[in-house]
Amino acid sequence: PRAIDGCISLVTLDISNNRIGTLPDGMTRLASLRELCVGGNALTALPRDVGALKSLIRLDCRENRITCVPPSISGCSKLAEIFIGRNDLTVLPEAFGRCAALATLDVSSNRLTELPSSLAAGAPLRTVDASGNDVTRVAPELGRCTSLRVLALQGNPLRSIRQNILHGPVGDLLAHLRSKLGAEETGVGAAFRGDESTTRAEDAARAVATAARVASEGGRASGVSLRGQRLESLPDDFWSVVARGVTSVDLGENGLREGVDAGEVERCDGLETLLLDGNALEKWPLPCGEGRPLSLTELNLAGNKGLSAAMPPRAFSRASRLQKLDVTGIVFQPSRGPNLLTPLAETLTELRWGKAMLDAIPDEVFDLRRLRVLRLNDNRIGALSPAVARLVELDELDLTNNDLGTLPPELGLLTGLRWLGVEGNMLRM
Repeated sequence: PRAIDGCISLVTLDISNNRIGTLPDGMTRLASLRELCVGGNALTALPRDVGALKSLIRLDCRENRITCVPPSISGCSKLAEIFIGRNDLTVLPEAFGRCAALATLDVSSNRLTELPSSLAAGAPLRTVDASGNDVTRVAPELGRCTSLRVLALQGNPLRSIRQNILHGPVGDLLAHLRSKLGAEETGVGAAFRGDESTTRAEDAARAVATAARVASEGGRASGVSLRGQRLESLPDDFWSVVARGVTSVDLGENGLREGVDAGEVERCDGLETLLLDGNALEKWPLPCGEGRPLSLTELNLAGNKGLSAAMPPRAFSRASRLQKLDVTGIVFQPSRGPNLLTPLAETLTELRWGKAMLDAIPDEVFDLRRLRVLRLNDNRIGALSPAVARLVELDELDLTNNDLGTLPPELGLLTGLRWLGVEGNMLRM
């Protein structure tokens, strides 16, 4: 009905499986709407000003005849899930990549011919289902989407990606895509790859020289990636080049034991993302103690087991702007003292601390009031504290493969929780 725009307090609207051909423009005045389900109708388009639905979290418009999505959808700043499978899309709108909270995107069974680079524009995508399309090309830039956990491409006529990679771990698929960046990638990553006949040292030196040239010309080599290149050391002037304005450094999946010095990181005023996972670091990479806060918003240290002994008592004292932290595989040392994560209480939204031999969840975790994703899989956690109810913004909680016997009733107070992983426990319900 046209009068629906008067329902200003409406939170959920489900009009699925009807014969609706158009949605009234007034629907976009539903300022409180969080979930909109219009699947199984005869829609060919969404309202032009759908971006006015500022509270929208979930949009389900599967099984319609939609051919395009309005650019305004990027204005849905809280939109975390889009289900638009089984429609008539031939291209994906660039706006999807600008949806600030988008984690799940289902575009399966459309008529898409490619997955564009615009998907890597900044949306925190974790799941992309593009199965059952006509996709012949996947933009290499998607390899930089390190938050992706699922990228489904089955049922497409892809010939450029081997089937064992398509059906294997998503990490292998992302690494394959990154390897295709080649000349398309600017800055350090492109120059590093070089010719296979040159040594790694020569390639790395060329990489630094390229980044230095970009900086000297007034540009910003914002995406410096040397992931998976089997590096054991970095060129002497690597960090001095990064300090000229690089915002993101990816050194993951190498063999680095050293070369990431806290003093050098401190010099990099503009560095916002530092990915060091899958190395063998034995020295803590961040400055501690007194001093100005670092610009870092994302830090990945997963798999650096040697950092368990190197972690200082005030490990994150200068990292008070961190939003995403991955310390998977780093064992918590009680001797480091409590309140390790206290500096992150006002900013941290994602914490991954699996495979760390945790017997219990440190109390300070429950003070991370902005936390949306908490991954504590493959530990030894025997109980979940009722204090979990303090994490009022939590979307995902992963407690798989622990020693839980029960779950506290306070868990039911987390009304925004969308995913709870408890497989591999001995729960008695």
